[in-house]
Amino acid sequence: MTRGDMRQRLVILVMVFTAALGMLAMLRGAPIPGTPVVYTADMTALLVTAGMLGMILLGAYALPKRLGVDPLLMTLTNFLCALGIFVQYSINPNGGLFHAALYAAGSVLTILMMIVIRRVKTFRDWWLWIALGAAALLIIPRFYTVNNAHAHIPIQRNGEGLITMTVQPSEAVKIVLIVMLADMLSGHGWKPDAVWAAVFAGMCVLLLIVEDDLGTCVLYVATALLMFFAATGSFSVLLTGVAGAGATAAVTYRFTGKLKTRVAQWLNPFMREQLDNGQIGLKGHQIAESLMALAAGGVHGLGYGIRDTFRYVPEYSNDFVFTVVCSQFGIVFALAVLAAYMVIIFRGMRVAERARRRFHALMAIGSTALLGVQTFVIIGGVINMFPLTGVTMPFVSQGGSSMLSCMALMGILHGVHACAEQDEREARALTDPDYGASRGVSSGREARA
Repeated sequence: MTRGDMRQRLVILVMVFTAALGMLAMLRGAPIPGTPVVYTADMTALLVTAGMLGMILLGAYALPKRLGVDPLLMTLTNFLCALGIFVQYSINPNGGLFHAALYAAGSVLTILMMIVIRRVKTFRDWWLWIALGAAALLIIPRFYTVNNAHAHIPIQRNGEGLITMTVQPSEAVKIVLIVMLADMLSGHGWKPDAVWAAVFAGMCVLLLIVEDDLGTCVLYVATALLMFFAATGSFSVLLTGVAGAGATAAVTYRFTGKLKTRVAQWLNPFMREQLDNGQIGLKGHQIAESLMALAAGGVHGLGYGIRDTFRYVPEYSNDFVFTVVCSQFGIVFALAVLAAYMVIIFRGMRVAERARRRFHALMAIGSTALLGVQTFVIIGGVINMFPLTGVTMPFVSQGGSSMLSCMALMGILHGVHACAEQDEREARALTDPDYGASRGVSSGREARA
Protein backbone atom coordinates (compact mmCIF):
# COMPACT_ATOMS: atom_id res chain seq x y z
CA MET A 1 0.00 0.00 0.00
CA THR A 2 1.44 3.37 -1.02
CA ARG A 3 1.55 6.43 1.18
CA GLY A 4 -1.04 8.11 -1.02
CA ASP A 5 -3.45 5.18 -0.55
CA MET A 6 -3.03 5.39 3.23
CA ARG A 7 -3.79 9.12 3.23
CA GLN A 8 -6.82 8.57 1.03
CA ARG A 9 -8.15 5.93 3.41
CA LEU A 10 -7.56 8.27 6.34
CA VAL A 11 -9.56 10.99 4.58
CA ILE A 12 -12.41 8.53 3.95
CA LEU A 13 -12.32 7.40 7.59
CA VAL A 14 -12.47 10.99 8.87
CA MET A 15 -15.36 11.77 6.51
CA VAL A 16 -17.31 8.69 7.66
CA PHE A 17 -16.70 9.64 11.30
CA THR A 18 -17.84 13.23 10.70
CA ALA A 19 -20.94 12.13 8.79
CA ALA A 20 -21.87 9.63 11.52
CA LEU A 21 -21.54 12.22 14.28
CA GLY A 22 -23.47 14.71 12.18
CA MET A 23 -26.34 12.27 11.72
CA LEU A 24 -26.43 11.55 15.45
CA ALA A 25 -26.46 15.27 16.20
CA MET A 26 -29.25 15.80 13.68
CA LEU A 27 -31.43 12.97 15.06
CA ARG A 28 -31.16 13.98 18.70
CA GLY A 29 -33.28 17.10 18.15
CA ALA A 30 -35.90 18.31 20.62
CA PRO A 31 -39.07 16.18 20.97
CA ILE A 32 -42.30 17.48 19.49
CA PRO A 33 -44.62 18.77 22.27
CA GLY A 34 -47.13 16.09 23.27
CA THR A 35 -45.26 13.34 21.39
CA PRO A 36 -42.21 12.42 23.49
CA VAL A 37 -41.33 9.50 21.20
CA VAL A 38 -41.12 11.36 17.88
CA TYR A 39 -38.19 13.72 17.40
CA THR A 40 -37.66 16.57 14.98
CA ALA A 41 -34.63 16.58 12.71
CA ASP A 42 -32.04 19.21 13.54
CA MET A 43 -31.31 20.77 10.16
CA THR A 44 -28.66 23.05 11.63
CA ALA A 45 -26.58 19.99 12.51
CA LEU A 46 -27.04 18.77 8.94
CA LEU A 47 -25.68 22.03 7.54
CA VAL A 48 -22.71 21.94 9.92
CA THR A 49 -21.98 18.36 8.84
CA ALA A 50 -22.11 19.25 5.16
CA GLY A 51 -19.75 22.17 5.75
CA MET A 52 -17.29 19.98 7.66
CA LEU A 53 -17.29 17.34 4.92
CA GLY A 54 -16.58 20.02 2.35
CA MET A 55 -13.70 21.39 4.42
CA ILE A 56 -12.21 17.90 4.82
CA LEU A 57 -12.22 17.39 1.05
CA LEU A 58 -10.87 20.88 0.46
CA GLY A 59 -8.03 20.38 2.94
CA ALA A 60 -7.12 16.93 1.66
CA TYR A 61 -7.07 17.60 -2.08
CA ALA A 62 -7.55 21.22 -3.21
CA LEU A 63 -5.41 23.17 -0.74
CA PRO A 64 -2.32 20.91 -1.04
CA LYS A 65 -2.29 21.52 -4.80
CA ARG A 66 -3.06 25.23 -4.66
CA LEU A 67 -1.18 26.38 -1.57
CA GLY A 68 1.14 23.51 -0.66
CA VAL A 69 -0.39 22.68 2.72
CA ASP A 70 0.45 19.36 4.33
CA PRO A 71 -2.54 17.08 3.59
CA LEU A 72 -1.91 14.77 6.57
CA LEU A 73 -1.76 17.65 9.05
CA MET A 74 -4.83 19.22 7.50
CA THR A 75 -6.84 15.99 7.65
CA LEU A 76 -5.95 15.29 11.29
CA THR A 77 -6.69 18.88 12.26
CA ASN A 78 -10.09 18.65 10.58
CA PHE A 79 -10.78 15.40 12.45
CA LEU A 80 -10.06 17.00 15.83
CA CYS A 81 -12.03 20.12 14.93
CA ALA A 82 -15.00 18.01 13.82
CA LEU A 83 -14.81 16.13 17.11
CA GLY A 84 -14.72 19.42 19.00
CA ILE A 85 -17.68 20.87 17.09
CA PHE A 86 -19.97 17.88 17.66
CA VAL A 87 -18.92 17.31 21.26
CA GLN A 88 -19.68 20.96 22.00
CA TYR A 89 -22.93 20.59 20.06
CA SER A 90 -23.94 17.67 22.28
CA ILE A 91 -23.31 19.83 25.34
CA ASN A 92 -24.97 22.97 24.01
CA PRO A 93 -26.05 23.51 20.37
CA ASN A 94 -25.18 27.20 20.57
CA GLY A 95 -21.72 26.30 21.82
CA GLY A 96 -21.32 23.88 18.92
CA LEU A 97 -22.29 26.52 16.38
CA PHE A 98 -19.88 28.99 17.97
CA HIS A 99 -17.12 26.38 17.79
CA ALA A 100 -17.94 25.83 14.10
CA ALA A 101 -17.71 29.56 13.48
CA LEU A 102 -14.35 29.63 15.24
CA TYR A 103 -13.19 26.74 13.08
CA ALA A 104 -14.14 28.65 9.93
CA ALA A 105 -12.35 31.79 11.15
CA GLY A 106 -9.38 29.68 12.24
CA SER A 107 -9.14 28.10 8.79
CA VAL A 108 -8.83 31.56 7.25
CA LEU A 109 -6.23 32.46 9.89
CA THR A 110 -4.30 29.28 9.03
CA ILE A 111 -4.03 30.34 5.39
CA LEU A 112 -3.06 33.91 6.32
CA MET A 113 -0.39 32.69 8.74
CA MET A 114 0.91 30.34 6.09
CA ILE A 115 1.26 33.20 3.60
CA VAL A 116 3.12 35.34 6.16
CA ILE A 117 5.58 32.52 6.90
CA ARG A 118 6.24 31.98 3.20
CA ARG A 119 6.93 35.66 2.51
CA VAL A 120 8.61 37.08 5.62
CA LYS A 121 12.23 35.98 6.10
CA THR A 122 12.94 37.79 9.38
CA PHE A 123 11.27 40.06 11.92
CA ARG A 124 14.53 41.52 13.16
CA ASP A 125 13.61 45.14 12.37
CA TRP A 126 10.46 44.85 14.53
CA TRP A 127 11.86 43.02 17.55
CA LEU A 128 11.48 45.94 19.97
CA TRP A 129 7.94 46.82 18.92
CA ILE A 130 6.82 43.20 18.95
CA ALA A 131 8.27 42.72 22.45
CA LEU A 132 6.54 45.86 23.74
CA GLY A 133 3.24 44.75 22.18
CA ALA A 134 3.53 41.31 23.78
CA ALA A 135 4.25 42.86 27.18
CA ALA A 136 1.21 45.13 26.85
CA LEU A 137 -1.03 42.18 25.96
CA LEU A 138 0.13 40.27 29.02
CA ILE A 139 -0.20 43.27 31.38
CA ILE A 140 -3.74 44.35 30.43
CA PRO A 141 -5.55 41.28 31.92
CA ARG A 142 -4.07 42.13 35.31
CA PHE A 143 -6.70 44.86 35.63
CA TYR A 144 -9.62 42.43 35.20
CA THR A 145 -10.83 39.48 37.25
CA VAL A 146 -12.66 36.68 35.44
CA ASN A 147 -13.39 33.41 37.30
CA ASN A 148 -11.00 34.42 40.10
CA ALA A 149 -8.12 34.82 37.63
CA HIS A 150 -6.41 37.65 35.76
CA ALA A 151 -5.92 35.91 32.42
CA HIS A 152 -8.87 37.25 30.39
CA ILE A 153 -10.25 40.56 29.16
CA PRO A 154 -14.09 40.76 29.28
CA ILE A 155 -15.59 42.02 26.03
CA GLN A 156 -19.29 41.21 26.46
CA ARG A 157 -21.77 41.10 29.37
CA ASN A 158 -25.42 40.09 29.55
CA GLY A 159 -28.27 42.17 30.94
CA GLU A 160 -27.45 41.10 34.49
CA GLY A 161 -23.85 42.25 34.21
CA LEU A 162 -22.38 38.75 34.05
CA ILE A 163 -19.43 38.22 31.71
CA THR A 164 -20.43 36.12 28.69
CA MET A 165 -17.43 36.52 26.38
CA THR A 166 -13.74 37.11 27.02
CA VAL A 167 -10.43 37.28 25.20
CA GLN A 168 -7.23 35.66 26.49
CA PRO A 169 -4.24 37.71 25.22
CA SER A 170 -1.70 35.08 26.29
CA GLU A 171 -3.00 32.85 23.48
CA ALA A 172 -1.90 35.42 20.90
CA VAL A 173 1.43 35.90 22.65
CA LYS A 174 2.08 32.16 22.19
CA ILE A 175 2.48 32.79 18.47
CA VAL A 176 4.63 35.85 19.13
CA LEU A 177 6.86 33.85 21.50
CA ILE A 178 7.51 31.11 18.95
CA VAL A 179 8.20 33.47 16.05
CA MET A 180 10.42 35.78 18.10
CA LEU A 181 12.49 32.97 19.64
CA ALA A 182 12.88 31.30 16.25
CA ASP A 183 14.04 34.57 14.68
CA MET A 184 16.42 35.43 17.51
CA LEU A 185 17.96 31.96 17.64
CA SER A 186 18.26 31.47 13.89
CA GLY A 187 21.47 33.47 13.44
CA HIS A 188 22.33 37.16 12.92
CA GLY A 189 25.11 37.20 15.52
CA TRP A 190 24.18 34.13 17.58
CA LYS A 191 25.27 34.85 21.15
CA PRO A 192 23.81 38.34 21.73
CA ASP A 193 20.59 37.34 20.00
CA ALA A 194 20.29 34.27 22.23
CA VAL A 195 20.58 36.53 25.27
CA TRP A 196 17.78 38.72 23.96
CA ALA A 197 15.71 35.59 23.32
CA ALA A 198 16.19 34.52 26.95
CA VAL A 199 15.25 38.01 28.17
CA PHE A 200 12.09 38.06 26.06
CA ALA A 201 11.01 34.58 27.20
CA GLY A 202 11.76 35.45 30.84
CA MET A 203 9.71 38.63 30.58
CA CYS A 204 6.70 36.72 29.26
CA VAL A 205 6.97 34.09 31.98
CA LEU A 206 7.26 36.64 34.80
CA LEU A 207 4.24 38.57 33.55
CA LEU A 208 2.22 35.35 33.49
CA ILE A 209 3.27 34.57 37.06
CA VAL A 210 2.13 38.03 38.13
CA GLU A 211 -1.23 37.37 36.42
CA ASP A 212 -1.43 34.01 38.23
CA ASP A 213 -1.91 32.28 34.85
CA LEU A 214 0.25 29.32 35.83
CA GLY A 215 -1.10 26.88 33.24
CA THR A 216 -0.06 29.05 30.31
CA CYS A 217 3.22 29.76 32.11
CA VAL A 218 4.03 26.03 32.01
CA LEU A 219 3.46 26.00 28.24
CA TYR A 220 5.71 29.03 27.70
CA VAL A 221 8.54 27.61 29.79
CA ALA A 222 8.45 24.15 28.19
CA THR A 223 8.27 25.55 24.65
CA ALA A 224 11.10 28.03 25.23
CA LEU A 225 13.36 25.35 26.75
CA LEU A 226 12.76 22.97 23.85
CA MET A 227 13.45 25.71 21.30
CA PHE A 228 16.68 26.72 23.05
CA PHE A 229 17.81 23.10 23.14
CA ALA A 230 16.95 22.63 19.46
CA ALA A 231 18.88 25.80 18.55
CA THR A 232 21.98 25.12 20.64
CA GLY A 233 22.08 21.35 21.01
CA SER A 234 23.57 21.95 24.45
CA PHE A 235 22.43 19.85 27.39
CA SER A 236 24.01 22.37 29.75
CA VAL A 237 21.69 25.08 28.41
CA LEU A 238 18.72 22.74 28.81
CA LEU A 239 19.67 21.72 32.36
CA THR A 240 20.28 25.35 33.33
CA GLY A 241 16.84 26.28 32.04
CA VAL A 242 15.19 23.37 33.83
CA ALA A 243 16.95 24.34 37.08
CA GLY A 244 15.83 27.94 36.71
CA ALA A 245 12.27 26.86 35.98
CA GLY A 246 12.31 24.55 39.01
CA ALA A 247 13.55 27.32 41.30
CA THR A 248 10.88 29.68 39.97
CA ALA A 249 8.21 27.03 40.54
CA ALA A 250 9.40 26.50 44.12
CA VAL A 251 9.26 30.22 44.89
CA THR A 252 5.84 30.50 43.23
CA TYR A 253 4.55 27.57 45.28
CA ARG A 254 5.83 29.21 48.45
CA PHE A 255 3.93 32.47 47.88
CA THR A 256 0.94 31.39 45.78
CA GLY A 257 -2.08 29.85 47.46
CA LYS A 258 -3.64 28.77 44.16
CA LEU A 259 -0.72 26.49 43.33
CA LYS A 260 -0.76 24.97 46.82
CA THR A 261 -4.46 24.19 46.40
CA ARG A 262 -3.90 22.55 43.02
CA VAL A 263 -1.13 20.35 44.42
CA ALA A 264 -3.25 19.34 47.43
CA GLN A 265 -6.16 18.43 45.14
CA TRP A 266 -3.83 16.39 42.96
CA LEU A 267 -2.38 14.44 45.89
CA ASN A 268 -5.78 13.52 47.36
CA PRO A 269 -8.79 14.64 45.28
CA PHE A 270 -11.22 12.57 47.40
CA MET A 271 -10.21 14.14 50.70
CA ARG A 272 -13.22 15.66 52.49
CA GLU A 273 -13.18 19.23 53.77
CA GLN A 274 -15.61 21.84 55.06
CA LEU A 275 -16.77 24.18 52.33
CA ASP A 276 -17.51 27.89 52.62
CA ASN A 277 -21.24 27.20 52.99
CA GLY A 278 -20.59 24.95 56.00
CA GLN A 279 -21.24 21.69 54.19
CA ILE A 280 -18.75 18.85 53.74
CA GLY A 281 -17.43 18.25 50.24
CA LEU A 282 -14.50 16.80 48.34
CA LYS A 283 -11.28 18.80 48.39
CA GLY A 284 -10.63 18.06 44.72
CA HIS A 285 -14.22 18.25 43.51
CA GLN A 286 -13.26 18.83 39.87
CA ILE A 287 -10.80 15.95 39.63
CA ALA A 288 -12.98 13.59 41.66
CA GLU A 289 -16.04 14.14 39.44
CA SER A 290 -13.86 13.82 36.34
CA LEU A 291 -12.39 10.50 37.45
CA MET A 292 -15.84 9.11 38.24
CA ALA A 293 -17.12 10.21 34.81
CA LEU A 294 -14.12 8.58 33.14
CA ALA A 295 -14.84 5.34 34.98
CA ALA A 296 -18.54 5.48 34.08
CA GLY A 297 -17.70 5.84 30.38
CA GLY A 298 -15.75 2.60 30.44
CA VAL A 299 -14.14 1.06 27.38
CA HIS A 300 -16.88 1.70 24.82
CA GLY A 301 -18.57 4.81 26.23
CA LEU A 302 -22.21 5.53 27.03
CA GLY A 303 -23.15 7.04 23.69
CA TYR A 304 -23.13 10.40 21.94
CA GLY A 305 -25.15 13.04 23.77
CA ILE A 306 -25.40 11.20 27.10
CA ARG A 307 -24.72 13.83 29.77
CA ASP A 308 -25.58 12.06 33.02
CA THR A 309 -22.01 11.12 33.91
CA PHE A 310 -20.17 14.40 33.39
CA ARG A 311 -22.83 17.02 34.13
CA TYR A 312 -21.46 17.49 37.66
CA VAL A 313 -17.92 18.14 36.37
CA PRO A 314 -17.18 21.89 36.48
CA GLU A 315 -16.02 23.45 33.20
CA TYR A 316 -16.67 20.25 31.25
CA SER A 317 -16.78 22.14 27.95
CA ASN A 318 -13.37 23.75 28.56
CA ASP A 319 -10.79 22.20 30.87
CA PHE A 320 -12.49 18.80 31.15
CA VAL A 321 -13.66 18.23 27.59
CA PHE A 322 -11.48 15.09 27.44
CA THR A 323 -13.72 13.72 30.20
CA VAL A 324 -16.72 14.28 27.95
CA VAL A 325 -15.00 12.48 25.07
CA CYS A 326 -14.17 9.47 27.26
CA SER A 327 -17.63 9.43 28.81
CA GLN A 328 -19.50 9.48 25.50
CA PHE A 329 -17.14 7.50 23.25
CA GLY A 330 -15.10 5.38 25.65
CA ILE A 331 -11.43 4.81 26.40
CA VAL A 332 -10.74 3.04 23.08
CA PHE A 333 -11.83 6.07 21.06
CA ALA A 334 -9.97 8.39 23.46
CA LEU A 335 -6.78 6.46 22.67
CA ALA A 336 -7.45 7.02 18.96
CA VAL A 337 -7.74 10.75 19.66
CA LEU A 338 -4.41 10.65 21.49
CA ALA A 339 -2.94 8.81 18.50
CA ALA A 340 -4.11 11.65 16.24
CA TYR A 341 -2.28 14.17 18.43
CA MET A 342 0.84 12.00 18.39
CA VAL A 343 0.81 11.79 14.59
CA ILE A 344 0.47 15.58 14.42
CA ILE A 345 3.52 15.92 16.70
CA PHE A 346 5.60 13.45 14.70
CA ARG A 347 4.53 15.09 11.46
CA GLY A 348 5.44 18.51 12.82
CA MET A 349 8.91 17.23 13.69
CA ARG A 350 9.19 15.86 10.16
CA VAL A 351 8.27 19.28 8.77
CA ALA A 352 10.99 20.85 10.92
CA GLU A 353 13.51 18.25 9.75
CA ARG A 354 12.79 18.97 6.08
CA ALA A 355 13.08 22.75 6.47
CA ARG A 356 16.17 24.19 4.76
CA ARG A 357 16.14 27.45 6.70
CA ARG A 358 17.02 27.57 10.37
CA PHE A 359 14.30 30.14 11.06
CA HIS A 360 11.62 27.88 9.57
CA ALA A 361 12.91 24.79 11.37
CA LEU A 362 12.81 26.49 14.76
CA MET A 363 9.30 27.82 14.16
CA ALA A 364 8.11 24.33 13.27
CA ILE A 365 9.78 22.89 16.37
CA GLY A 366 8.25 25.55 18.60
CA SER A 367 4.75 25.12 17.15
CA THR A 368 4.90 21.34 17.46
CA ALA A 369 6.34 21.51 20.97
CA LEU A 370 3.62 23.87 22.15
CA LEU A 371 0.81 21.73 20.76
CA GLY A 372 2.35 18.59 22.20
CA VAL A 373 3.01 20.04 25.66
CA GLN A 374 -0.45 21.60 25.82
CA THR A 375 -2.12 18.30 24.94
CA PHE A 376 0.02 16.35 27.41
CA VAL A 377 -0.52 18.84 30.23
CA ILE A 378 -4.31 19.09 29.97
CA ILE A 379 -4.97 15.37 29.47
CA GLY A 380 -2.52 14.48 32.22
CA GLY A 381 -4.30 16.90 34.53
CA VAL A 382 -7.73 15.50 33.71
CA ILE A 383 -6.68 11.94 34.55
CA ASN A 384 -4.83 13.20 37.66
CA MET A 385 -1.36 12.28 36.41
CA PHE A 386 -0.18 15.65 37.73
CA PRO A 387 -1.81 18.88 39.02
CA LEU A 388 -4.49 20.41 36.83
CA THR A 389 -3.24 23.47 34.96
CA GLY A 390 -6.43 24.78 33.39
CA VAL A 391 -5.24 24.99 29.78
CA THR A 392 -7.44 23.89 26.89
CA MET A 393 -7.38 20.73 24.79
CA PRO A 394 -6.26 21.87 21.30
CA PHE A 395 -9.03 22.07 18.66
CA VAL A 396 -11.63 20.40 20.95
CA SER A 397 -12.15 22.60 24.02
CA GLN A 398 -14.48 25.56 23.97
CA GLY A 399 -12.61 28.85 23.77
CA GLY A 400 -12.18 31.30 20.93
CA SER A 401 -8.69 32.53 21.77
CA SER A 402 -7.33 29.01 22.17
CA MET A 403 -8.93 27.73 18.98
CA LEU A 404 -7.57 30.60 16.90
CA SER A 405 -4.06 30.29 18.36
CA CYS A 406 -3.98 26.55 17.65
CA MET A 407 -5.09 27.13 14.07
CA ALA A 408 -2.38 29.79 13.73
CA LEU A 409 0.19 27.25 14.93
CA MET A 410 -0.98 24.90 12.20
CA GLY A 411 -0.61 27.77 9.74
CA ILE A 412 3.05 28.04 10.75
CA LEU A 413 3.57 24.31 10.13
CA HIS A 414 1.82 24.48 6.76
CA GLY A 415 3.90 27.50 5.77
CA VAL A 416 7.16 25.76 6.68
CA HIS A 417 6.02 22.65 4.82
CA ALA A 418 5.22 24.68 1.69
CA CYS A 419 8.60 26.43 1.81
CA ALA A 420 10.39 23.08 2.22
CA GLU A 421 8.50 21.65 -0.75
CA GLN A 422 9.44 24.67 -2.87
CA ASP A 423 13.10 24.47 -1.82
CA GLU A 424 13.22 20.76 -2.67
CA ARG A 425 11.74 21.38 -6.12
CA GLU A 426 14.25 24.13 -6.80
CA ALA A 427 17.16 22.00 -5.60
CA ARG A 428 16.08 19.12 -7.81
CA ALA A 429 15.64 21.46 -10.78
CA LEU A 430 19.31 22.42 -10.43
CA THR A 431 20.42 18.82 -10.99
CA ASP A 432 17.59 17.68 -13.28
CA PRO A 433 16.58 20.29 -15.88
CA ASP A 434 13.89 17.98 -17.30
CA TYR A 435 12.22 17.82 -13.87
CA GLY A 436 12.31 21.61 -13.58
CA ALA A 437 10.81 22.06 -17.03
CA SER A 438 8.04 19.55 -16.34
CA ARG A 439 7.20 21.18 -13.00
CA GLY A 440 7.56 24.73 -14.21
CA VAL A 441 10.46 25.43 -11.81
CA SER A 442 13.38 27.55 -12.96
CA SER A 443 16.90 26.62 -11.94
CA GLY A 444 19.72 28.67 -10.55
CA ARG A 445 19.23 32.24 -9.49
CA GLU A 446 15.96 32.52 -11.42
CA ALA A 447 14.34 30.08 -9.01
CA ARG A 448 15.31 32.23 -6.03
CA ALA A 449 14.22 35.52 -7.54
